[in-house]
Amino acid sequence: MKIGIALGGGGAKGYAHIGVLKTFKQYGIECEVVAGTSIGALIGAAYATDHLDEIEKFALEIKLKKVPALLNPAWRLNGLFSGKHAFDLMMEIFQVERIEDIQKIFGCVAVDITNVAPVYFTQGDLRTALRASSAIPGIFTPVVIEDKTLVDGGLVQPVPVALAKNLGADFIIAIDLFGSDRHFKSFTFTENILPEKINMFFEFLTAWSKKIFKHKKYHRQHTTHQERKMINLIEILINTSWVSHLALTEANFKECVPDFILRPTLAKIGIMDFHKAEEGIAAGVQIATAMIPGIKASLENLSRR
Repeated sequence: MKIGIALGGGGAKGYAHIGVLKTFKQYGIECEVVAGTSIGALIGAAYATDHLDEIEKFALEIKLKKVPALLNPAWRLNGLFSGKHAFDLMMEIFQVERIEDIQKIFGCVAVDITNVAPVYFTQGDLRTALRASSAIPGIFTPVVIEDKTLVDGGLVQPVPVALAKNLGADFIIAIDLFGSDRHFKSFTFTENILPEKINMFFEFLTAWSKKIFKHKKYHRQHTTHQERKMINLIEILINTSWVSHLALTEANFKECVPDFILRPTLAKIGIMDFHKAEEGIAAGVQIATAMIPGIKASLENLSRR
């Protein structure tokens, strides 16, 4: 019997995957089939190539001020960041160039927005597959291959249970990074928090614009009214995204039912909070530890049949 794991998307919330997989290993649960979407594809690749410890160390060393340099501002209309530096470092850790050279069965999903179709990577160049699967629209630049424009696989499979099944998994554990956070209020920004985050972002952009374009010192002015409008806009965008994600995930789970669903509590970690690895990993450990007895009992029952 092949145990499969479907690792969902969610940006920095995906650190929880590390905690879950570490806990599984501690309790002797080995997943032979690994399917990932977005950050789930990245952490899944680390697990499948037996470099989870290294990716955890890498994640824990990320500091807030290092995030822009790590993500590489792209200055393009089709995405804010390219992620080149981060992917260079990760590929050095994985030490595998092609998916078929990975010891475990691995696959990830992206979406071709040119031809409106899902794209499943189960062989070929690993870096291209991971870049495509994690290209969050508007945040990361898409991957263009011939006539395909590829972006984040979460647009079709937020948690790729169907892919895990197609890859041969008999028992599937799904990790839904958004599932426990169903109250939109927990995702909105207060007037005290939002200006600080906006200031940080503009400081990042200013530093990079000086370096790349040699701009003069940039002075940002804002008013309370402008801040309030930004709060409303972000609330609308986030809540709309969450509604779509939750609905699509539930539809996917009905179409292909996982044996277990893990929903770590991650409301305080935003999708771009890549400096919060410790919190995310801890949340993964917590939910996995709570679910271990049930998972092991189910596996034992199946093995007796």
